[in-house]
Amino acid sequence: MIDSRLGVLPCRRHGLRGALFGLVSGVALALAPGAVAATVDTSTSYNAPGNYSFTVPAGVTQLTIGAVGGAGGLGCGTFLSGGSGGRGAGVVATFPATPGEQLSISVAGNGGYGCEGGAGGIGGGGNGGSATNLSCPGGGGGGASVVSLATWTRSVLLVAGGGGGGGCTSGAGGDAGSVGQTSNGAGGGAGTTTAGGSGGLGLGSSDGVPGDLGVGGSGGTCSYCGDGGGGGGGYYGGGGGGADSSKAQSGGGGAGGGGGGGSSFISSLALSNPASFVGPTSASPSVDITYAAPSAALSSGSLAFGTVTQGATGSAQVLTVTNNGSATLNVTGVLLGGKNPDDYLVDNRCQQAVAAGSSCQIGVRFAPQTTGASSATLTLLTNAPANPAPVNLSGTGGSMAQGPAGPQGPTGATGATGATGPQGPQGNTGATGAAGPQGPKGNTGATGPAGPQGATGPQGPAGPQGPAGGIELVTCTPTTGHAHRRNHRAQRCSTRLVTGTVKFITTGMTARATLTRQGVSYRTSARVRTGDHQLSILLHNRRRLARGRYTLTLRTNHQHHWQARRLLVTIR
Repeated sequence: MIDSRLGVLPCRRHGLRGALFGLVSGVALALAPGAVAATVDTSTSYNAPGNYSFTVPAGVTQLTIGAVGGAGGLGCGTFLSGGSGGRGAGVVATFPATPGEQLSISVAGNGGYGCEGGAGGIGGGGNGGSATNLSCPGGGGGGASVVSLATWTRSVLLVAGGGGGGGCTSGAGGDAGSVGQTSNGAGGGAGTTTAGGSGGLGLGSSDGVPGDLGVGGSGGTCSYCGDGGGGGGGYYGGGGGGADSSKAQSGGGGAGGGGGGGSSFISSLALSNPASFVGPTSASPSVDITYAAPSAALSSGSLAFGTVTQGATGSAQVLTVTNNGSATLNVTGVLLGGKNPDDYLVDNRCQQAVAAGSSCQIGVRFAPQTTGASSATLTLLTNAPANPAPVNLSGTGGSMAQGPAGPQGPTGATGATGATGPQGPQGNTGATGAAGPQGPKGNTGATGPAGPQGATGPQGPAGPQGPAGGIELVTCTPTTGHAHRRNHRAQRCSTRLVTGTVKFITTGMTARATLTRQGVSYRTSARVRTGDHQLSILLHNRRRLARGRYTLTLRTNHQHHWQARRLLVTIR
């Protein structure tokens, strides 16, 4: 609320965005050369003095804010015609916007008429001087219209200053941003963006009160004299006009000075172009917020499909969706509801973004599931601030007997030839002819083939089991012999028969063993911990062992170096 002071100086804040459009409280803003107003912006207006809140709609990234400050009140005087009040300022600016962000809005009030007390207008207007009933009161200063971010910092975005109140008899109040007119009492100074206006000097009487941050100063006052007008509210308020006591002894009213106008302000958050101070205006105090937004208009509010046979599908009817807004329209869904939603089929051709001024179509068909009356509703879901009313769908399902007969189908293809019938009965066998005379005796025939081989006799008993196989370890050590005055190198080998499991124990933490023959591996090792930092190396089968000699290789890792030991093994 900004009834007496703005609160704090504006601080920088990122958030609001916007574009400059249209008409703001009676202040016409010209479009850029060549611009064409093909679409309609959405606007929210606040015209009654008071405090309001505005939430940035979804999808809106820019706001145009226009504000008009209050006018100063007329000063009291002869025939009710004292000094005239100054005009309030009209201010328009564009700001970036964040959806969901809230603005605090204060719409100014005009200053009061001097003969009715000269109260300052809502929004920081200063009171006209009126200390006693025997004085001639000045008019109250007009208040300022203010828009700020609704945060605890109260960052001010825009201020439209108010006009100064008129002094008693003749001193006119200054327009917003202007000094008051000097009569016998001096006019009040104008508020600026950094300081309030100075109070006007009184003539033989009290001076006007200086303006301050957000408030105008009161007019000077005294008994049997002419009071000064109140200063206008603003970012910094105007000073009050000085009083005039030059006619106090004769009972005359005197002529007080007019109040100074308050200053206007646009935050540095505003876009540099087209931020604008419109200047003094006779329009009523107000705040207007304009922003680009889509709209969704439907070509019809109802579709009637008549009678369609149950189980059949009627012809499509089309709904046209038109975007008359100034931003892109997105149709996010089409909902069927009501009594018989399953009787209607929707062909949504609005799944792509619809530019401002463009349109798309939605096809609807009636496919009744039962006989009798059918009804449903079609609801369009969009990103527009307000979605259109649901479309009423209606039709009648006809009996299947009432439908027209369909065309006769084509003759089917000729069927396959049937199976051959059973064979008839066989005729009688003819009589055997008489035997012919016997021929001469033939030669003796050759010997016939040998008879079949006799069956195999029973298997004899199994022989005794042979002795168990064994493993013989062959260990060879080099030696040197002496013969014929020469040294000869040789190897001394010994053998040892090993039965059962073959194990090797090594103190190394890493060991490997393999059993190979002619480069082919027949056994590989597996390590098993036995405690005390020892490992047992067990050999596992990879190939079947045959009799013969093999090489057993044991590798151990000692201080990161592998050492190998090899033994010859004989499998018997």
